[in-house]
Amino acid sequence: MKRHKKSVRMSMMAGASAAAIAISLIGAGAAQAAGQRVSADCATTGAFGILHLKEGDSPYGRFIIWMQLKDTLADGHHVKIRFLSKRVGSSATVKWRWNSQYLGAGPTLDVETEGQDKYGIAASGIEVARFDGGTKLNSCTAWT
Repeated sequence: MKRHKKSVRMSMMAGASAAAIAISLIGAGAAQAAGQRVSADCATTGAFGILHLKEGDSPYGRFIIWMQLKDTLADGHHVKIRFLSKRVGSSATVKWRWNSQYLGAGPTLDVETEGQDKYGIAASGIEVARFDGGTKLNSCTAWT
């Protein structure tokens, strides 16, 4: 796996329910996400995340990943998001590194990066989770 140019940005967003948060996040990133080919989102207790992925010319090409993460519960726990993929010819899930938001409920974490897997990407998704220290409390996954 090869990862390139990562940029992370925090912004303040408002929203009470997962649906409202989804609209807020998607609205906030509409310009960045324009032209993206695939997307996925999921919500779990205390966290909501979105993936937009612009794939390369082939499963073996470079692709652009854009993820957003929101902590939806003021409970003292932090939230994380990571990219998931499945290689061409394999059903095993490749778990990419976590991106964390420690600022509590309210701020949205934007993660933009590029990636490539020499074995090819056949499927892509995200895992969104709420943590207490290093312990995962709950999570969800969504695939494009």
